[in-house]
Amino acid sequence: MAASKTYFVLTNFDLPPDGPIRLGSIIADPLEPEEILNPGDVVAISSHVHTSHKRDWDITESLQNGQVSVTARFLSSLRLDGTNGTGLDSEVTSRFSIQDVETLDFAPTQDYIHEAVNKESVRGYLEGSQYELPVFMITGLKIGRGLAQRPNQQTPQEHAPLGGTSDFVIGYRLVRITAGEIQDQGREKQEKSKVMGKMLGDDDERDTDFGSLRITLTAHIDGGWEVAAHEIVGSKSVTAFDEDGNTECKCVVVPPSQSIE
Repeated sequence: MAASKTYFVLTNFDLPPDGPIRLGSIIADPLEPEEILNPGDVVAISSHVHTSHKRDWDITESLQNGQVSVTARFLSSLRLDGTNGTGLDSEVTSRFSIQDVETLDFAPTQDYIHEAVNKESVRGYLEGSQYELPVFMITGLKIGRGLAQRPNQQTPQEHAPLGGTSDFVIGYRLVRITAGEIQDQGREKQEKSKVMGKMLGDDDERDTDFGSLRITLTAHIDGGWEVAAHEIVGSKSVTAFDEDGNTECKCVVVPPSQSIE
């Protein structure tokens, strides 16, 4: 049986999909997604990106069917009208409609991971930790578009749109990456090149470039495919249904103090 997906659900709708939280972004802490290690230097994705849409998502109907979606968990995490991150206030949540819930994910290849961790900023972080700390790559996103509030006594206007919520990130998925140093050519091969240069008569004390010894980082996905909810110390997770395929998944709410205000 495939492992359950885990979404890290945000606590605001201030983060646009073209902002820092995007596929391929690398972060140091799973609960601090805005602290990107490779801002402006995300490796372009050439492999397949799976995309699905849930259009005109009826949150009320899903709640009545006993299926609490990731989007419903997100709305609860906003703590509207006193809701909290791990509970679910169905009365408050059902006041909203959403035009489209888009889900994206990709499986990074070994070459992609290798290129990503060798970017200067990511490499600097790993070297600074002496390769003892992992990094986390965003490999999945859930994006909301067109969130509106249903009419009630306080908001009589039908499906009143909420300001600043045209497109926003609902949550993200992660893989853990560990890395270490390797030598591309090897010192022994370089020394043989120097010896060959002497044999060919290059002994006039000139500086001859035989190619520098390059140290790069090798990296791999650590401990399987995806960061699971139980791996995040001190976090709370709840069960939800993924709009992509209507399968059960886990949601970890990103603490409000660690998300963008």
